Parts: sequence; structure tokens; C-alpha cells
Amino acid sequence: MFMRRLFFISAILLLTLNIQSQQTASVTLFPEKTTNKVSPLLFGQFIEFLGTSINGGIFEPGSPLSDENGFRKDVIEKVRELDPPLLRYPAGTYIKIFNWKNGIGPKENRPRTRNLIWGGVEDNQFGTAEFVKYCKTIGAEPFLVVNMSTASAMEAAEWVEYCNGTTDSYWANLRRSHGYPDPFNVKYWALGNEEAAEPDAGRLQDPVKYCEEAWQFVKLMKLQDPSIEFVLCGADEKWNRIILEKMSPVCSYLSVHLYAFDGPSPVYGSVFKSVASFEEVLESAVSLVSSYPEKVIDWNKWYRFPPREGPVKIALDEWGIWPSSGTGTYNLTIQYTWEHALATAQFMNIIIRHSDNIGMATWAQMVNVLAPILTDRSGLVTQPPFSILREYRKIAGGNRLKLVSESPDLASNLKMLDLSAVLSSDRRIITLFAVNLSGDEEIRTSVNVEDREKWLIKEITELNAKSVSAFNSLEQKKVDVVRTAVVKPPKGNNLTIPAHSVFIIKLVHQ
Repeated sequence: MFMRRLFFISAILLLTLNIQSQQTASVTLFPEKTTNKVSPLLFGQFIEFLGTSINGGIFEPGSPLSDENGFRKDVIEKVRELDPPLLRYPAGTYIKIFNWKNGIGPKENRPRTRNLIWGGVEDNQFGTAEFVKYCKTIGAEPFLVVNMSTASAMEAAEWVEYCNGTTDSYWANLRRSHGYPDPFNVKYWALGNEEAAEPDAGRLQDPVKYCEEAWQFVKLMKLQDPSIEFVLCGADEKWNRIILEKMSPVCSYLSVHLYAFDGPSPVYGSVFKSVASFEEVLESAVSLVSSYPEKVIDWNKWYRFPPREGPVKIALDEWGIWPSSGTGTYNLTIQYTWEHALATAQFMNIIIRHSDNIGMATWAQMVNVLAPILTDRSGLVTQPPFSILREYRKIAGGNRLKLVSESPDLASNLKMLDLSAVLSSDRRIITLFAVNLSGDEEIRTSVNVEDREKWLIKEITELNAKSVSAFNSLEQKKVDVVRTAVVKPPKGNNLTIPAHSVFIIKLVHQ
């Protein structure tokens, strides 16, 4: 009897300890305190002449998997699931040697040119027209990057005329002769790429010199099409201040590039720390761009084109996860795991939390290189971050929602529960993204809404995998380690979020 009683007391003590050790968190949502819309342009993608990102990725003429344009049909199907509103091309670092004129006209006349940046030879079969046609096929806006290193401002202006020209002029007529009577109407143009980077093949590492060159590009390109918008190169805070001091009247977007790394000896969670560190970087850039007035005043009419319209915003036009586990030159071939998918969700939450000041974003890259999609000659597989990018895309157009939260720490300056929220445009649905970054602990979370009686948790979708190291493989194309499950909504406002999971919680206005 004594031993039974001792066992019973011990069991009670263990149960009590387990209850006490369960992690708890809370979030409070404020539907009446919304800010700017979450721009659809935050869910873009990026392709470059690098490895098989383009050739052998989205474009493979002669393959039984490709259509009459040479576009991989299986890739198109998956890209349409991602539904990117924006596609950035042709680079990247490659832009510093890119000549757009090599990729126009009859394909048999296009030269083969060495890729001095990434190696190999480019056949230039996927040029401007093919890129624009691909954008139309997947429903994305084309976003072009201009060579400021080995090309002139006039060549850039001629590219604008070729793409957007409507008059009886040489480059517009040349486009028409190539079989494209209607203009391509390319709106977004980036002036160079990472021009501050000294090891690259550029020549504009001095921000003052960059501005002098960029003004000439702006003038000639805007005179071709006054409606285009410019993305100017950003770098560190000192560089960014100079760019905006000199060019804010024509800078619609300031480029920021952020890649999450996990360090030379990664352990679980190191990539989360890398992602978390970007919030401070973004806050610094946000503070800078928001200090410039929305309306440009004292604009000289003799420029003969209008200044920017609207506020200066950030273009996060290269972002993604770049773990040390990659293979090949520069570790660019990545086998993403579910841990990387969690980091992607964490990254997306940061982007949404700063969506008032981030105007566009493009994941680098879309296929095969640091990519959510991997291909070989027989097919493809989607990587774990794919499901995250797809699900977050669905809330575009809603309004960022203010929230306050309490969460236990996973590590120094890193919360276990990472959150963002969006209110639908009709103000009837709140979508709350809750990411449990812990690899082994569930977290009991209360979801509270100001004016609670009018809101009800109606739907919960969980994204998860059996382990944080799970991944999809080209060798087993039919296997997807990502589990998507519908979770029964709680009767109250408390729910349990399992370890290493993403909860998409929908609350409906009653």
C-alpha cells in the first residue's frame, strides 16, 4: 500500500512538473489598428544566368517536358502555385557583363558569349522577349536590371525603347519586326546590382560616382518612358544616405539584399538567429527611407519628365536562405530542410511586419539555385520552403495588423514564437501566422482580439514535417515531407502549437 501511494504521489508530481514546464505564449490582435496594404509585389521571384536557374531550369528547348516556347511545363505548373506577381531578370552579379542586344531577334543569329561571372557559355536564346513572354505565361510583372558597369546610359535607354516604345522609331520598330507589335510595358527597372561590391566586375564602388552615373541613366531612360520606376542600389547605411540625399526625387525603391546564413558549424536554430538579425537592418533602412517626404517638391520642369510618385520604399530584391550545407561552387545548390522552411516563414513574418515600407521583394532564386524548385531532365521536386512561400502569398492585398505578443526565448534575442498578422481588404478575416521555432517543444498560446466577442477562430492550417531535418529529393519525386493538416479550432482562445510547426490561423468577424 505504501509503495502504491508513493507511486501515485510521484506520478502526480511528474504530471505537475510537466504542466508547469509547458511553454506558454500570448498574442493580442488589434483589428482597428491597421496600416498600409501588404503589397502583392512582396511575393516575387528572381532568375539569373547562373547554373541551371534559367537554362535547364525554367527553359529547356527540345525537352519532352517543354512547350513550343522551350518553357518547362512542369515548372510553369509549380510556379503558378507560387503565383509570383513580379519576376526579376537577368541578374544579379551577371548584369555587369550583360548585353541585352545579344538576346533579341532571330535565335539563329544570336551570339554565344562567355559567362565571365559564373562560368560557362550562354547561348542567349532566353532573351528579353522570351523573358517577357514567360512573365505573361505565369502572370508576373517583368522587372529588369540594367548594366551600369560595361554598358552606357544610351544602351539602357535603347532597351527601354525596345521594350516600351510606341512611336515610329528604330528600336520600337525593331521589336515589331521581331514579331511583337505591342509594347512590353516594363515598369520596374533597377540601376545596377550591388554596385558597392568591390570584388565584382563593376566600377562604381564610390556612392558619389554611382549617383553621377545613375542620374544620366535616369534622364535618358525616363525620356524614353516617363512612367517607369527605378530601383537604386543600396548597401550600408553610409552608402544609402548618399544615394537618397542625391537621388531621392527619382528613387522609387532602395535595394536591400538579405541572405540568411547558418555559420561554418551550424547547429539547430543558428539560421533563425541570422534571420532575426535582419530586423535591425530593416529598421535602419526603414527609418532612412521614411524620412523623405512622399511628394517631391521644387522639381525642375526642364528635366522633361516627372519625379517619383509616392514614398520611397525598400526593394528587398534578393532575399533567401543560403546555408553552408550547399554544394558546388559558392554552395549554391541547396537541399533545403524543414528547418529552412521555418526560417523562410520567420523571414516572411519580418517582411510583413515591415510591409508599410517594403514595396517589393523577390526570393533569390526561383529554380535550382538557392531555390524552392529543383529540376532534372525527368521532372522536378518542390523544396520545403515552397509551401511557405505559397501560403504566405495568399494574403497579399490585406492590411498589416498591429499585434503585441509575449513568448519565451529560444535563444538570446530570439523568441520561440514568431508572428505576423494581416486583415483582409473587406475587414472580415484576420490571418495570423504563428511559427514555433522550437525543435522539440510545443507552446500553449492564447489568441486574443481587441473587441473579442466579434471574432472567432474559424480555421487553422498546420504546416509541419516529421523532423526539422526532413527534405524532398529528386530521387524520390513523389515524396513530399511537408504535411499540411487542418486543425480543429478550439472552443475558446487557447491553442497548442506543436514543435517546429507553422500555424495559419483564420479568425472571422461575426
